[in-house]
Amino acid sequence: MWEKTRIYFAMGESCVKEAWSFAPCREFWALSAFVAVSAVMTVVMLAFFARRWRLHAMRRATKKLTLEYLESQQQVADDLTMQRLKWKGDSFVAPEQDQAHITADIREALRTRKLNGPHSH
Repeated sequence: MWEKTRIYFAMGESCVKEAWSFAPCREFWALSAFVAVSAVMTVVMLAFFARRWRLHAMRRATKKLTLEYLESQQQVADDLTMQRLKWKGDSFVAPEQDQAHITADIREALRTRKLNGPHSH
């Protein structure tokens, strides 16, 4: 096998120096072209399958993240957390304050703001 390989390389060395149409070199050039085309096709196929594998891995990761997100959206907090986070905006005013007292507080705040300027706190 090594002997044939050495003969082939010796023939290739002499064929490179000769013209393309030299009859004994046709087999060398045909085999060289076949090897070159095979190498290119192998690289193209490997790149194609590597890309397909990457896309498949990305789809799996996206699907996993989507499922985790949907599961987290379905979880409900316990009663204590729900009470703590409940809207309290309508119950801000203390029940012991009446409408007149709230109106007086607002007027006092506006009067203070007018005397001290709009940017004072």
